[in-house]
Amino acid sequence: MSKGMEDAHRSSSGLIIPDEAVPYPVQSFSIPEHHAEHIESILIPEGLIRDRATCLAREIFHLYASSSSNPEALVLVCVLKSAFKFFCALQCELENLNAEVARQPSGLSTSASNVGESNLGTSSGSHTSTTFKPVLPLMFEFIRVKSYLNTSSTGSVQIHGVVNPMEAFGDKNVLIVEDMIDSGRTMVALLEHMNQYRTKSIRVASLLWKRLQPGKVPSSFRPHFYGFQIPDRFVIGFGMDYNEKFRDLNHLCVINQHGIDKYKATA
Repeated sequence: MSKGMEDAHRSSSGLIIPDEAVPYPVQSFSIPEHHAEHIESILIPEGLIRDRATCLAREIFHLYASSSSNPEALVLVCVLKSAFKFFCALQCELENLNAEVARQPSGLSTSASNVGESNLGTSSGSHTSTTFKPVLPLMFEFIRVKSYLNTSSTGSVQIHGVVNPMEAFGDKNVLIVEDMIDSGRTMVALLEHMNQYRTKSIRVASLLWKRLQPGKVPSSFRPHFYGFQIPDRFVIGFGMDYNEKFRDLNHLCVINQHGIDKYKATA
């Protein structure tokens, strides 16, 4: 496996939502009328999701940008379609951090000889120049991974990628941005697929990490960065769907049986 996966079991700042946590009632939130009858409860409000995206962006920025005076580009890989809202939130926060860092000049004392070498003159003594802290170059790629029908994994994984994966990922730091890790089988298959492109490092940032049984630990695959560890509930909203429905919900919601039955697909 590529370098960068070795720290897969390091500690994370993810929030744990316990099995016994009481979800929020639907009537306490602004929910589109055509969706409200299909929602059992609100598991995570949008504001909390976006706050976690801000914190995760800072963790990611610290890892990739603080260890070098000239950080290498980070390739953010959005797993379509369900991760697109989380991806956009993370991308926006990383770009904000770049802008914040770029606005922070630092004065550096430079000798006269160095100034002369940069064609700025050869006066004696020291010269103070203004430089800017390095930002983290970002690159974006988008892939599609299919593994779900209705509320269950099909057991098979279909991956559709970029035109030239070797050029996009080869010898680069790659961060896969996913909506949720449950069994971990899809992500393991994706990482095995990505290994052929000889990435410099490859890590995973997931909004959710699901516990598959009450009281049990989550799947053996642990994302390097995650927003929330959640109970085994089928969730929709914030880009996540049930057979292509409900992606437009702002909050992360639990679908009810009426919604499952109404929009159930046939194999």
